[in-house]
Amino acid sequence: MSEDQNQQDAKPSNDKNKINVTIPADVLNGRYANLMINNFSKEEFILDFALVQPHAAAATVNSRVILSPRNAKKLVELLSKHVAEYEKQCGPITDDSSSGPVSFSFN
Repeated sequence: MSEDQNQQDAKPSNDKNKINVTIPADVLNGRYANLMINNFSKEEFILDFALVQPHAAAATVNSRVILSPRNAKKLVELLSKHVAEYEKQCGPITDDSSSGPVSFSFN
């Protein structure tokens, strides 16, 4: 990206529908999770993402996301749309648990 583009992106926008998003360096690379645990209350959904090492009986939560019920529903709709597009381009996703390093399922 050119310096002009960086300066242009940094300018505040008059469009009230646009949000400038910054990703801190420690978040940029993301975290791998092969297990998700979710809980909810009337006010929020809590999604804990964890890593279970092969042949281990313990998991380490490496990220927690807390959403309002409205945003949780939007997330479900967005993921459904993207999974459908993925399967259209790459083929169906199966529930075959033998393909990953951990062979268990939580509902």
